[in-house]
Formats: sequence, C-alpha cells, structure tokens
Amino acid sequence: MCRKTFLVALVLASLLRAAAGGPMVGFLMVDAERYDAEERDSYPYAVRVLAPNGFGFGLGEWHQFFGDRVSSEGTLGLLRQFHVTVIDTPFDSSIMDLGPERQRTAAVARQALEAYLNEGGSVLLILQAVRYPGDKDQDYANLIVQGLGIEMLHEGVFDLQQQFQAPIASIFAPEGFFWTANVTAGHPVTEGVSRLCLPQDHNGKTPGVVAMKLAPEWQVLVRGDASAKSYVVTREHVTDYDQVGAYSTAPPIVAVRTFGKGRIMAFSVPARSVHGNYGVPGWNMITEATGDAAANRPSDGARLVLNGLRWLAGASRDNPALGTFRTDTVSPVRFPPNVQWDDAEFPAPAKGVRGILGARTALSGGTGTVAEYAAAAQAAGLSFVVFNEALEKMTPAGLDQLKAECLQASTDSFFACPADVPPAW
Repeated sequence: MCRKTFLVALVLASLLRAAAGGPMVGFLMVDAERYDAEERDSYPYAVRVLAPNGFGFGLGEWHQFFGDRVSSEGTLGLLRQFHVTVIDTPFDSSIMDLGPERQRTAAVARQALEAYLNEGGSVLLILQAVRYPGDKDQDYANLIVQGLGIEMLHEGVFDLQQQFQAPIASIFAPEGFFWTANVTAGHPVTEGVSRLCLPQDHNGKTPGVVAMKLAPEWQVLVRGDASAKSYVVTREHVTDYDQVGAYSTAPPIVAVRTFGKGRIMAFSVPARSVHGNYGVPGWNMITEATGDAAANRPSDGARLVLNGLRWLAGASRDNPALGTFRTDTVSPVRFPPNVQWDDAEFPAPAKGVRGILGARTALSGGTGTVAEYAAAAQAAGLSFVVFNEALEKMTPAGLDQLKAECLQASTDSFFACPADVPPAW
C-alpha cells in the first residue's frame, strides 16, 4: 500500500471511529447482518457524508420492518438501535397482495414505528413510487405510514415548463429532470437550500417524484414551482401528462412534522439520488449537487438531506434508550501464503443444470462457432450455452445466423441461445 493510500485509509478509519459517538443513522437492507461489517467502511453515504459530519452508521434488517420477520418487540427494537432511521419505501420488492397476512404485518410495523417516534426516535422517509404494474409495494408502505398523516398517491410530480435533460450516470443517455426554487426559508432543514433538481422518472417511466397527500400537521418545506403539477400514473405505471392529478400547481416534495417526541422528514425522490450512489464514480449527482450544469443551475439536494439529518437527530441524540447500534470489530481475512491444490480433496459436483453464460463467437469479434461451443460444452457434461455477443458488432444477417445455429445446436438434452433474445425466436 502506498503512503498516500495508507494515510487516506487511516483518516477514514479515524473518522468512522469518531462518528461512532455521534447520532446513529440506520438504513434498512436485506441480510443486514451479513453486510454491515463491509458496508460500514465502504457504503458511499456513510464514508462520504455521515462520518465526516459526526454521524454513526448502521444497517437494520429490511425484512424485520417491511417483510415477514416483523414482530412487535423485534421491530421496535430494530428501530431503537438508531437515533434516526432512514426508511426507503419499497418500489420493486414485488409485493403482490394485501391479504390478511400483509395487513397483519403492516399493522405491527406501523405500531412499532409510531411507538419509536413517540419515544423520541426520528425518521427520514424516502418516498418512492412502485415500479412494476400490478405490484402493491406502494400501497403496502401506505398502510405502515398512514398513522403519520401521509399517503403516496398514484401520481407523479413534474414541471413541463422547467425541465431539462442530463445523463444520470456517465454510461446512460440523457434523462428528464425538472427544477424547483419553491423553498420555504427559515427552517433548519432548508438553510442554504435554494433549488432542487429532481428526476422525471425512476427505472423506466415510473415517476421519479411521487405525489404525496399530507395531513395538516405537516409543514411543507419544498414544493414544485407554480407551473409544476401532479399527473396520474396509469395501470401500466406510466405517467400520463394529459391527466392532471390532485395538484394543479405547486405539489409538495419535502415536508416535516413532529410526532410524539420524535420528528419526521419526508422527501419524495428515489433513494439512489439521496444515499445509494452518493459520490460513486460515474454517478452524476444531479439531484445531490450538479443539477442542470448546462444552465449553471446547481441542486442543493445533498445539503437539504444533511440539514434534515441534523434536525432529526436533534430530537433523539440525547435519548439513552436510542442509538444503541454497535458493530463488533471484524478481524481481517487471512489467506495462507500458498495452497497445494493437488493435495486438496473436492466433493463430486452436485446434480443439477450446469452451463456457460457469456460465450462470444466469431460473429461479433470472439472466436469459434456455435457448433464448436455446443460440442465442447456437451463433452464437458454441460446442458446449455448462452451467447453474449457484442451486438454493436453484429449485422442483422449475423444475428439471424446466430439464432439459426443455436436452434440447430439445441436438442432435447442441450440448449443454445443468444442472450437478450426471447426463447420464441
């Protein structure tokens, strides 16, 4: 390790240790226990924002709040580990029904959430529109948060008069965004915040900003400008800009309220534009900071969220019953200096279907033919080959040839096919 890298790692470790004594911020993740030791030193938002600003970081089990491991004591205990819990509403978790069991788990999670807030815990609620047609992710989240006086509508917020295009990441084509300067001054959350630039879509044509319905207890801090509206989302989960929804002007985007001794901040935006990709190389930080660079119109999303975390922690940081999360020290993995593979004993391969993914023929700059790959695969006891050709190097005739040769090589006991081409080719 070079001296510069060592010094950076040393500084980072010092920051993380110092942050452990500050307000503890928790994020929900599937299989949290498996990932916590790794993510505490590498999660982008933890190392780039939380630690340098004196916050601790921890992971809580997603299934214990949104899934099938919900329980009254367990879910409340999960939340109590953190002074501030960041709750990203599910959007692509394929919750298919809201039957009796879902109603039960939602009621238990709701009860735990409200108890946590009443005790002085705080929540950053990231609202995300459901992704897939027919799924109930958004409706299930609404069951949990309905006691807080907030509901996600099946509508998307956008401003057709204040839109711009920008690539959300360096490898993607430009996407739609809009901006708003309708920010309420005088609140700690909006200190230094003058503008937000927000995504039009999130994964396809799902709204990037989902419309929210709020009870009077909420204070709206950021709205769309007067020309912004909410638009109805169709059954196919596409925003219909010919159908204006509940808001014909200035729909709410960021709102706050107190609940019991706790505080809540709701922000309608994809989690990837808040913490998931923060500072990751190639991620263009449109909402977080960059905004509409071509028009010299930056966005204050990162400042807004950091302000919000500080405000939220102000209600809970001195509560000794909260923020108990700790991560045990993990010893580094030590590998032997060498291994004698000839002396190792390996079990027989498990029965099942085995094959190759990603083969590339001479049709697109690789080597070999479909027939040659198929023969070699079958000689090795494999059952399939999936060809991942470089489509930018394929001609239409070449793709037709690939399909034809795959069909010819396929039998009742062996299958060959191009990637990204449905089996009905």
